[in-house]
Amino acid sequence: ILKLQPEIKLTGIDLSPNMIQIAKKNCPESKFLIKDCRDFAEIEHSFDGIICSFCLPYLSKNDTKKLVEHCYLKLNKGGVLYVSTMEGEFSLSGYKPSSTCTGPEAFIHYYPQKFLVDLLSSLGFELKYESLQEFPDENPSTTQDIILVAKKN
Repeated sequence: ILKLQPEIKLTGIDLSPNMIQIAKKNCPESKFLIKDCRDFAEIEHSFDGIICSFCLPYLSKNDTKKLVEHCYLKLNKGGVLYVSTMEGEFSLSGYKPSSTCTGPEAFIHYYPQKFLVDLLSSLGFELKYESLQEFPDENPSTTQDIILVAKKN
């Protein structure tokens, strides 16, 4: 993002200190906070853009609704929200191995695309981009990721 728009002021949050350390190394001019995205409302300033990239698999349906509501409140008028997560019925949610297959299992939440589109719409977002992208899995199947971009009017 900074290579395309170097004047942008970035604030990044992640619950993992290791991810924050990597981000600070790659973007030393930006601000990074070790913070749970469920505490996003505590950040005091507003934003022109918010990226929620693959945090939803770790959030319950109720926490996801709250996060998206907080994003709406924190966005300036005309601000853009990017959301990406794994697509699937809620019933597919459950304990899954870590992405490295070396750590403990984590509870992963799947979301139907319609649920997220309807959530964005109910809050007053205007959907600007909607995509399902297939990714090969380690076994013969594939996973589908939802990518949504919405604008606050």
